[in-house]
Amino acid sequence: MSKILKLKLDYGLGCFLIYKPCFDYLLQNDILNEIYYSINIKTLEDLRETYPGQYKLDTINLAKYLFNDTRIVYIDDETFESISPESIYLVYEIPNHIPFKNDFFTETIPLVNEEYICFNVKLQGIELSLFEEYTLDLIHILKNSRYKIVLIGERSLTHCKEYKIHEKLFDSLYDKIMNENLDIIDHTHANTSVGLHINNINISLNICKFSKYNIVINTTGGLSIAALFDKTIGLCSHPENLYLRIYPLTNSIISFNIPSFLQSLNKNITGET
Repeated sequence: MSKILKLKLDYGLGCFLIYKPCFDYLLQNDILNEIYYSINIKTLEDLRETYPGQYKLDTINLAKYLFNDTRIVYIDDETFESISPESIYLVYEIPNHIPFKNDFFTETIPLVNEEYICFNVKLQGIELSLFEEYTLDLIHILKNSRYKIVLIGERSLTHCKEYKIHEKLFDSLYDKIMNENLDIIDHTHANTSVGLHINNINISLNICKFSKYNIVINTTGGLSIAALFDKTIGLCSHPENLYLRIYPLTNSIISFNIPSFLQSLNKNITGET
């Protein structure tokens, strides 16, 4: 088997953070010597057709930031074959729950100097119609939190073809939360078209790293950021989610239905049972 891997990745933070532990494992264990990757920019431009050109550059820069090993090299080549992380796991027999090498974010100074919980306002991968009836329960729990609440994520979705296709699975809870006059520190960013800028990513990483808990209702990028630090209270769509197989979430609480998620959240941030 060749010790050089060439492949094309899907775009997005969640996709990159799925591949990163795979790449690190293959290089650290001398299974591969080099990895050359491109990004599926054509699909990005098609599905997020309203996004500014800077978003493409932010996507590429984010990949380079995360894959910071000199043996992992970005190549602008659309002819590379797309290979899913599931296929990489299978072909190279990568074990589950391998230690994650967080070598890209090493900040030691928190942005918030008090005990707090982090709440990612972007709802993704959860049926909106199912969650709607529980919104008031969520707000009630947040109102009774023992901790300051710090918000991250996007305040709104930038309309595009991708979100139209999956419109029942994407939303932002920002307005609902901010309308309730909670004790909030706001570190969100404007919309999804600026979500991958390195500065915005680093703010979210900082908030997640130093929080008491990271709360996510998300099955991709938001879950992946929270999972880096393994203190997540999360709602996930199904137990076969690849992030749950990759990341060793021994200190996190992941639920697969809304009542269970709210019960865990209530117990841990309010002290109520």
